[in-house]
Amino acid sequence: MSARLPSRLLVTALMRRVQSEGGFATVVQSGDADAGAIMLQCTKMGRFAHLLERRMAMSGDYQWSVIEAAETKDPAQLSEYLAKILGNDPDMWLVELDIANPERFVAELGTIG
Repeated sequence: MSARLPSRLLVTALMRRVQSEGGFATVVQSGDADAGAIMLQCTKMGRFAHLLERRMAMSGDYQWSVIEAAETKDPAQLSEYLAKILGNDPDMWLVELDIANPERFVAELGTIG
């Protein structure tokens, strides 16, 4: 079982990584600084690509999982979906990342957090 990084620190590291690669990152909703769950809304040139959540695996390690329910939603439905999730968990972080290659970034997230 790996030690858990404070959510605030992990969010900051992810944002810096995206920015160092020429992308844009912003916190849409701040959650609990130490233990808040984290969702990433990945976009490419402003268009939705993936919604990810950091979850604990059976091994006790954390992994990033694509939220399949969000994959087919249009922008209005996605906004409603996110509002519902964030309304149920005010400690959750939502971070928007606009990156050139979201698929590669998502694949590399396994090494972070």
